[in-house]
Amino acid sequence: MTMFERLRYTVYLAAVGGATFTLFITLASADVVGLLHISAFDVIFSPYYLLAVFAIAFLAAPWVVRWLPIERNRS
Repeated sequence: MTMFERLRYTVYLAAVGGATFTLFITLASADVVGLLHISAFDVIFSPYYLLAVFAIAFLAAPWVVRWLPIERNRS
């Protein structure tokens, strides 16, 4: 896997993973559910949140690409 392929896959993985984790935080900190404190919602708007999601996706990209390869159709 070249660096360009890894970065491209990292962006895809960060988008899906970040949206999923944001949805989890939003639902878990809702008043009805109450699993997390309401201040946990502020983590989503932190500038470090996106950096952390991108760093985790960059580290996980080679491992995830084995199970979910993205290939172009060249027709």
